[in-house]
Formats: sequence, C-alpha cells, structure tokens
Amino acid sequence: MVAFAGGAVMGSHATFDKVRASLNRPRFDACVTREVRPVYICQLEAVSERVSIIGAKLGCCDPVGDKMLETALEGRADCSVTPDKDLLVMSPFSGISILGPRQFLAY
Repeated sequence: MVAFAGGAVMGSHATFDKVRASLNRPRFDACVTREVRPVYICQLEAVSERVSIIGAKLGCCDPVGDKMLETALEGRADCSVTPDKDLLVMSPFSGISILGPRQFLAY
C-alpha cells in the first residue's frame, strides 16, 4: 500500500518493507528484472515523505494491513493504493479512499 496526500507519496518503514517483499515475488519476474527492483525501491523512498507509526490496531484482519492503514491516517492521506482485498473492502477508512491500482489510475 502506498498513500498519497496532495500529490505527495508517503510511506512508513512497514509500507516500504511490504513493497519490497511484494516486488520480490516471482510473479514480477516477467515485468521487472531482479536487479532493477532495489533501484525502484530506493527511488520510491527518495521521493516519499516518511511517516512514523506505532503499530496501532485498526480493525484489519492482518496486522500488516493495520500498519498500512495507520500510515495513511498518520500521513493524512487522501487515498491509499493497494491490491490487498482485505484493505480494499475497508474503503473508505476514516475518510481515506482505498483504491486498487486500476482504480487509482482512473482517480
């Protein structure tokens, strides 16, 4: 999940860990070489605002999902983007739209 506020990208340590883990899945092998993935993560972190979170329990069935939601809340996000169905069904969450990647591109 990546959160956006006023056009700015934001993330916490937990969100960047999740993006890093997701990009290392084999399903991305056909799209992006393994050598390029760390570069992408570094670039994403370089242009993102860092949000601090404490690990609040926010009602997602997955503790990692709670960290994603907390990042969006603490960063006062307008929207968050994720393919995670457990998070998508919680939209809107405290006034924050949770969008799938295709929804976000049309946003």
